[in-house]
Amino acid sequence: WSRARPTWRLPSAGAARRAGEPVLGAEVTLSTLDGADEPEFQSAVVRLDPDPTPRFAGAMGPVRTDATGRFLIGGLREGPILLFCRSVEGRGLRRALEVQGARTELGDLELSPSAKIVGRVQRHSGGAVDGIRIVLEDPEGGSALTDSDGDFVFERVAPGGTWLRMHHEQDSDFEARAWFLRLEPGSERNVELELVDRTVCKLRLHLALNGRDWHGPA
Repeated sequence: WSRARPTWRLPSAGAARRAGEPVLGAEVTLSTLDGADEPEFQSAVVRLDPDPTPRFAGAMGPVRTDATGRFLIGGLREGPILLFCRSVEGRGLRRALEVQGARTELGDLELSPSAKIVGRVQRHSGGAVDGIRIVLEDPEGGSALTDSDGDFVFERVAPGGTWLRMHHEQDSDFEARAWFLRLEPGSERNVELELVDRTVCKLRLHLALNGRDWHGPA
């Protein structure tokens, strides 16, 4: 067990805190990023905020912190991971980490008030889109279905770098999209997500004109 120097690739440990005090029963999950090459993750990326974190895929855990705020999770291989921590009352944390070598500094995890996402989905050409499922890439984020006005809401989202994506069906009328945004503790973030209709996507034709290559719109 350790709060200041957890060991990765061996048992991994840390401590959750709120205002410097240990947090009992907080849930900790690590994303190993396994599955990030699956078809549902192959989508055009829209950066609503800069410096995107890796996208959440496969997970290790969850485990819960003990009375001293400590937790222990099995070892990880080298590379980028995401750490999620959420307390019973809804305070949380998400953090991108890079595992290098046999040891990574982690220290105490200070939990912050959760955030809220209020969004609207609309077509690139204008007009709200109802019945679209938006997925929060989070261990317990789930998904939300847009209403007749194209609106959706996610409550109690851990602050930090966050990914949303359209749940993509093979016969969907829209191109697959994923959006990155960064949430401040205790904030309410309003976002507008734009979908591009497959039938109006711009095409590029490669034509030979008078013996020379020519590129132009369809």
